[in-house]
Amino acid sequence: MTILLLCQADRLPCQTASLLRNAGFTLIETGSAGEAIRQAQAHAIDAAIVEPALSSPDELSIVREIRQQNLWFPLIVISRCERWSHISDLLTAGADEYLDEAFSRTTLLDKLEKLLRYSHLRQPRELRLNAGFGI
Repeated sequence: MTILLLCQADRLPCQTASLLRNAGFTLIETGSAGEAIRQAQAHAIDAAIVEPALSSPDELSIVREIRQQNLWFPLIVISRCERWSHISDLLTAGADEYLDEAFSRTTLLDKLEKLLRYSHLRQPRELRLNAGFGI
């Protein structure tokens, strides 16, 4: 399984990278959203993890940008954010999971395994509500 790992450039290699490699995943590491999107379009990505150094609006824009490019692999954001509104914004923008930066090894691997198991169901669907008006 191939995981796209997006860390801020000053933190490469990420601490998460060795954890994922030891668990048997193939990694593509990048330090920018633009490069992450290019890598995702060029390779068969099974999931992505966004791990910015600080909680910021940047991680929200990264999630939005990935989803706007119609890239629908499972997406986990790891951050230090403590504001529920920011976490809600991340999930609304298209992140599948949020983990606090103080996550445990087993928590990340369990969430990743769950998302990969159901990833074939994770396709964008157009929601149309029919209120009886013949739409």
